Amino acid sequence: MKPRAAFFLFAPAGVPIYAHATLPLGLALASGFSFRPQFCAGLLAMILLHEAGHALLLHRYRLPVLGIVLHGFGGECQTVSWLSPWQQAVVAWGGVLAQFLLLLLVTSGASLGLWPTGFLRSDFYATITATNFLIAILNLLPLGGLDGRRAWPMFWLLFQRARHGWLAPRNRRPSTPRSQRR
Repeated sequence: MKPRAAFFLFAPAGVPIYAHATLPLGLALASGFSFRPQFCAGLLAMILLHEAGHALLLHRYRLPVLGIVLHGFGGECQTVSWLSPWQQAVVAWGGVLAQFLLLLLVTSGASLGLWPTGFLRSDFYATITATNFLIAILNLLPLGGLDGRRAWPMFWLLFQRARHGWLAPRNRRPSTPRSQRR
C-alpha cells in the first residue's frame, strides 16, 4: 500500500522506496536552506542505508517489508507483521549498525589512502562520517519514535535470558538413570 503524500522512487529487491512530501523541507532545514547537493546526497544515502539495515533484519526474520519511506525527519521501514520484543530490539539495532558499518568502511578507506584528497574534503564525505556518527548517536536515545526506545531493551532481555538460563538447571528434578529406578 502506497503511503499518503509520498511518491514512488524505485524498488530494489522488490522493496518499494517512497519519498514523502516533507523530504525536501527536511533536506532544506538540514542544509541550513543553502544549496548543498553533496550534503543532501550524503544524507539521503545515509538514511537509505539505515532503513536498509532494518529491512535486512526484517527479511532475516522472514517478515514482509512493505516499503521504505524517506521523509523530512529521516526514514521509516514499514512492515505489517507483529514482532516480539526481541525481534523489535534486533531490528531497531539494524539501522544504527548499518550506519556504523558505513562509518567504519569510509574511515578505513580514508586511513588506507583509498580516497582522493578532494573526496576527503567534500561535503559528501563529511556527511557520511561526522554527520552520520552524530545522527546514529542521537538515534540511540530512548525517546519517542527513535530506534533507541526499541533497541536498548535488548540488554534487559539478554539479562533475563541469562538469569533464567542459569536458574533452569537448578530447578529441574535430577534425572535418575534407568538402572536406579524402581
